[in-house]
This record gives sequence, C-alpha cells and structure tokens, in this order.
Amino acid sequence: MPSSLDRKSRARIIAAGLLLALVAAPAAALLSRVQEDGAMTEKSIEAVVDAHSPALMAHPEVLGTGVGLCEGRPCIKVFVTARSAELQRRIGAEIEGYRVDLVETGPIRALEPE
Repeated sequence: MPSSLDRKSRARIIAAGLLLALVAAPAAALLSRVQEDGAMTEKSIEAVVDAHSPALMAHPEVLGTGVGLCEGRPCIKVFVTARSAELQRRIGAEIEGYRVDLVETGPIRALEPE
C-alpha cells in the first residue's frame, strides 16, 4: 500500500479488503463442501476454519481468519501483518484440503473518533 496515503485512507482500504472477504464467504460456503470431482469433503470450510483458527491466531503475525475465494475456489484467508516465506511454511499451503491464502494487511488499529 502506498505510504503517501493518510491513516484514514489506509484504514478504509484495509476495511474494504476485509469486507470483500466477508462478502465472498457466502458464495464460498455454497461451494465449500464440493471437491473438483464433485465428491463431498469430510468437513465444510467453515468447520475447518473454526477448528484451526485458535492455532492460526497463536502466531503473533496473524490478525484474523476467514473464508474466501482463491481462483474461484473456496479457501482459507489468513490476515497477517506481513507475509513471509517463513510464516507461510509454518502455517502451510493448505489445511485439511483447503488452500491457505495469506493476506498482508499491515497492522490494524482502531481509528480515533473524529
């Protein structure tokens, strides 16, 4: 994100990205239990995220988790302060058959009231 943006603009961009992930979640939920071959998976993506969120959130760089779409397929979104190969290695590329997408948001702070 360009450093020339003011704090309020940066916060709005981050909030828009998080909102986009939440909007994509209902569509992902419909597809979440269907594999490419049409077979049903053992767990819905929502159940997998719920089960693994505490362990993911234990990483100090992780700010949140959610469900989204990656290349039109349901995936686990992990919102992080900074992406790194080491963090990706620790978290993994997939969890219980669902792709993991690290989304770099930078630090998230509450805005001061206007």
